[in-house]
Amino acid sequence: MNRDREQVLAFAAMFQALGCVQQLAETGRYDTEDGEALLAAIFAIDSPDAESLYPPARMRSGLKLAAQHLDRNPGDAVMRMGITVLRLERRLMTHAKLAGELRERIADIERARSALGDRHETVLARLSDAYLQTVSNLQPRVMVHGVPHLLQQERVVHQIRALLLAAIRAAAMWRHVGGSGWRPVLAPPQMAGDGAEFGGRLNRTWQLILRLVCFSHDTEGQMLGVSRVVVDRVARFSAGRAQKRRPPTGPPSAGTGAI
Repeated sequence: MNRDREQVLAFAAMFQALGCVQQLAETGRYDTEDGEALLAAIFAIDSPDAESLYPPARMRSGLKLAAQHLDRNPGDAVMRMGITVLRLERRLMTHAKLAGELRERIADIERARSALGDRHETVLARLSDAYLQTVSNLQPRVMVHGVPHLLQQERVVHQIRALLLAAIRAAAMWRHVGGSGWRPVLAPPQMAGDGAEFGGRLNRTWQLILRLVCFSHDTEGQMLGVSRVVVDRVARFSAGRAQKRRPPTGPPSAGTGAI
C-alpha cells in the first residue's frame, strides 16, 4: 500500500467532511453522496488502511477542497475547522477514558445503523450525541461559521456534529498512516524557521495532493483537476517565493456556533 497515497486520501476525507459541514452551515443541506462514505467510515474503527475507508473515486470533492483551501489564508472557515479537528483528534487519542467511551457509543450505534442506514435521522442524532458527550468536552471547540438560524436547527446541528465526528475519524487515519499535522504548512516563513525548509515542507504536502490527482481519473480519462492557478502557486512556493496573506473570508452576515 502506497503510504503517500493513503495520507492524501485521509487528508482529503477530512476536508470532504468539513466541506459538508460548511455546506450545512450556509445552506442547511449537504451533498449526501459526499457524506455517505465518510459517515460509514466512523463505524470502521479498526480499519488498517485509508484506501479501504476512503476510495479515491468517492474522495474527489475532498481532494479538490484540500487543494483549494491549502491555497488560502489560514483564516478561511474550513481551514480553521481543519486545524481545530487535528488538535482535537490528538487530544482525544491521549484521553483514554473519553476515547474509550466514544468507541463504546459508536459500537452501540452500529446496531441501529445496520437496521436504518448511515443517514437516518436517528443514527445522525445518536452520532451527534456521542460527539457532544465526548469530543465536545475537549478544547478547543470547533467554531462553525454560517447562517445563524440554520445553526440553531436541531437537524442541522445533528448532521454537523456527525460530520465533525467523520472528520476526526479521517484525522485519526491521517495520523495512523504517517501524517504529522500541518503546522509547517500553515505557518508563515518567519514562524517556520528557515525559509528554504518551509518551502520544502510545503512543497512536499502539495506533492502528495498532486500525486493523488495524477493517480485518480474520471470516467473520461481526464485528471481530476487542480486549477492551473493552484499548480502555478505550487511552483512559486517550491522556488521559495512568498505569497501575500489574504484576509479571512466567510459568508455575509455569518453567525458562529461552538459545536
